Amino acid sequence: MLRWLAHLILTLLIFLFFPAAMTQALSPPSLPAAYFGTVMLNGSPAPEGTVIRARIAGEVRGEIRVTEAGKYGGPGPLDPKLIVQGSIEEEGKQVTFEVAGNQAEQTLEFRPGDVRQVNLTATGALPPSSGGTPAAAPGTSAPSGGGVPSVPSAGSSPSEAAVPQSTMPGVVQVPVRPGAVTVAEVPGAVRIEVLASAVSGEGAVITAKVLPDSEAMPLVARAEGITAAGPVVEVTIEGGQFTGPAEVELFYDPGKVAPDKVPAAYFYSERKEKWVFLGGSHDPQAGVVRLEVTHLTKFAVFARKPPQKFTDLSGHWAESTLCRLVGMEVVSGYPDGTFKPEKELTRAEFVAMITKVLYPRPVRAESIRFRDQEQIPPWAGEAVNTAAAEGLVRGYPQPDGGFSFQANKPITRLEMAAILERILQKEKLLTGLAPTTSVDLNFADAHQIPDWGRSAVATMAARKIVVGFPDHTFRPQSNITRAEAGVMLLRLLDLIYS
Repeated sequence: MLRWLAHLILTLLIFLFFPAAMTQALSPPSLPAAYFGTVMLNGSPAPEGTVIRARIAGEVRGEIRVTEAGKYGGPGPLDPKLIVQGSIEEEGKQVTFEVAGNQAEQTLEFRPGDVRQVNLTATGALPPSSGGTPAAAPGTSAPSGGGVPSVPSAGSSPSEAAVPQSTMPGVVQVPVRPGAVTVAEVPGAVRIEVLASAVSGEGAVITAKVLPDSEAMPLVARAEGITAAGPVVEVTIEGGQFTGPAEVELFYDPGKVAPDKVPAAYFYSERKEKWVFLGGSHDPQAGVVRLEVTHLTKFAVFARKPPQKFTDLSGHWAESTLCRLVGMEVVSGYPDGTFKPEKELTRAEFVAMITKVLYPRPVRAESIRFRDQEQIPPWAGEAVNTAAAEGLVRGYPQPDGGFSFQANKPITRLEMAAILERILQKEKLLTGLAPTTSVDLNFADAHQIPDWGRSAVATMAARKIVVGFPDHTFRPQSNITRAEAGVMLLRLLDLIYS
């Protein structure tokens, strides 16, 4: 009884002389919040060991490491979680997140006792490797053998320039210096080397950046038959004009490439709203695709089925062009595994090539019928019909007023130039450009080009889609080979897509 009375008196004294302490003692303890979920860094799953921090009012309130690539914590009662400490008074305040020191896009309001899934996305420098080497900051190269990333100073060698002008996560801006190879790099995402001669203008600046998921995902969703294996990056030049070429390295996650697939570089065509195959050579150990580009835009690595290989293209003068067209699924080879690049191309074959890539959905036009319709191969019927309906081919006039197509006749250089010009007209790519006339024909055999085709040849030559031979002739009536047609077609497609 006396012990109970003494305890009561002590409690009253504490309440009278230390009311704040008593109030705190009687207040219910505040519960922390707990979070878990997925985590993406530069468009790829964050690697193991990546540190994730949560802040309230700028103060770190919790931290967790990624133990499985792309995930932190777990939903189970025994799974670890990102524990965020906070008081009742801080309820409703904003919680921000960092992934490897890079600000995440997601935020939320603090609620004591809250347990929820929060999927995080961030762009910026990668976390340090397990060996303790610090991750390179945007615009610098990762150090080798320890130490810190080095940035060339104004007095460094003129052979290479890599001076970062932006500290934004996932973005690097590098000024182009005269007489130097300019290097812009977002580590783990993209690296580009540009010769000074590839950029015209004073004060040009190269910008390389990783697109945030909010911008990248709608673009990736437009990819058909391929799967994203790396971040979507964008490379641009301001204050100058890029005349190319440039060497580009695009990084990807080898774990996202299935055993029956290969990684390949693609660029995004804003004009056509589609991803266009570029190819490149890939290094699965380094997780990088290397290639040369002639224009700057948005790039990404996708996993796709391996393009067909041919036994007669190795060492051919048009090998790289034809391999890219094969990857674009514009051209194909023969059942015996050959491409036959020097084989003359027929009118039916060429029409099938252009309609496959430009008009994948056949155009029905029953009113269009050539006098030799029965001689058009079944595999080319829809393509010829579509090309005629689109006004790309017109056929040969016949005495009865009709037209014949002559599907199996080899197509000439003049006929191909005429068709390519009609494609550019339909694509509205000649609007606003200086008109070309027969005056623009500088070929030694220009007098052999008939009047109906002179404008087409002049236009294609001015746009560098068709070129002459070393003797400065065009040879309008010469039949064109599969290789020659492929080169001209790729130049046209690059103009359409870029």
